[in-house]
Amino acid sequence: MRDTGVKKKMEIQEILKALERYTRVFPREAIEEAVRRRQEITPELLRVLEHTIENAESLARDDEDGSYFAYVYAMYLLAQFRETRAYPLVVQFARLPADTLDSLMSDFITDGLDCVLASVCGGDTALIETLIEDPNADEYARSAGIHALMVLVAAGDRTRDEVMAYFKELFDGRLERLPSNAWNSLVSCATDLYPDELYGRIVRAYEDDLPESGYMSLEEVDEVLALDRQTVLDRLPKGAPVYIQDVIEEMEWWACFNPPKRPKKPKGAKIPERKREQYDSLFLKAVHPNPPKFLWPSIFSPEVKPASWQPEIAASNEPVRPPKIMPNDRCPCGSGKKFKKCCGRLDSPPASIGTIPPHAARRDTMPLPEESAGACSTQGQFVARDPRRDADHIIGKAQNGVACAVAQSPLVYFSTETGDAWLLDMDDHLALCLARGGERLPFRIMETAETFNIEWNADFQIDGDTFTVFDRSGLVKSIPGYPLDMIKQTIRAAGF
Repeated sequence: MRDTGVKKKMEIQEILKALERYTRVFPREAIEEAVRRRQEITPELLRVLEHTIENAESLARDDEDGSYFAYVYAMYLLAQFRETRAYPLVVQFARLPADTLDSLMSDFITDGLDCVLASVCGGDTALIETLIEDPNADEYARSAGIHALMVLVAAGDRTRDEVMAYFKELFDGRLERLPSNAWNSLVSCATDLYPDELYGRIVRAYEDDLPESGYMSLEEVDEVLALDRQTVLDRLPKGAPVYIQDVIEEMEWWACFNPPKRPKKPKGAKIPERKREQYDSLFLKAVHPNPPKFLWPSIFSPEVKPASWQPEIAASNEPVRPPKIMPNDRCPCGSGKKFKKCCGRLDSPPASIGTIPPHAARRDTMPLPEESAGACSTQGQFVARDPRRDADHIIGKAQNGVACAVAQSPLVYFSTETGDAWLLDMDDHLALCLARGGERLPFRIMETAETFNIEWNADFQIDGDTFTVFDRSGLVKSIPGYPLDMIKQTIRAAGF
């Protein structure tokens, strides 16, 4: 039979079958067909969510290889469709027991759930508010609800004053006054909306130790209030997450669909023997046959990138070897639970095992020293923290034009007055650009059951007053004007 070149139309059940399991290949054809047949596929996608919610515990327990993926595609497609019938289902999903939710969705809770909630709510925040105020819900899901309100403000579907009025109610009792990540997000989001009318309540929250000072300090709130109100509000649409517009653009570039190629040695760079071994084995380490339960949206591939991202440095993978106590690690107390659900909870006593110091068994950080009068630099040290949260912290500094350098051996984070932010590995002279000119760049820092992995995209060298970067394509870029004296002082103080 002669090939006419016309593709056979996929039946609805064929589309659903193609979306059911993770196969390492992005199902572009099935997604395109689902979008074209929106009216027919929508009821089926809603049933996928209903099925997943009804069977959440068994799926979380029995889907050992993490291959069941239908609900992930369903959420993103329904979000693109702005399907308000999905709204109660997504909220119900977000209110699943914390361990079940974490097993099914993992980092999606903190990197995607807010945008999905905002996309399907149709501007109605009532159910999002029930999630935020549910003391039994996962603290990170509650935080996603707070951030979803910010998405609505940035999109113009809720006013700043409406959301701030609700935040006031949360400060005044609708959010229980117990430390949780929800308080971190409440203070952070209020600050992004210029919190002049809530400042007294924010101060009292810090006095009661409700938000973590390492997530956002009161000094950072003061820095924002020192700026012009309109300047702060004008940058919100530029920096806030947005509605899900295109599932293909959102998902196709994830690294789980684009296994990395063997990286090339940077041209002209001297590579220590230990690091050369990393380059040789990197490809095998990066491509694992069984991915985590969910690979979060900020994972990217050097071959396929979203159109909105135009970085100057190509991406790569490079694992950080020293094990650290991270939120998704197994707790060292021996309970078998994840650290963030056990001794890492803000309301739990620290683990007492081995030589782990008391402060290492928490998610928070050591307080940073107060900045000296007239100075816009900070030195300090993060302790046993989530490196993604530390990255967010330093990006926030950069976006506020604050030069800052902090250390958590072997890592150093620094920001500049010009809006750049970087993460450095002092052991192997690796670098990752987090922000440039105040614009947050995509990056991958992924937790595993044993450690965390950082996808580095360059090597670096500090020579005199010049910061030099060797990217993975072999390009060399020297950047003058960075606060290198402060960075060197932080490095010396940390004992590198």
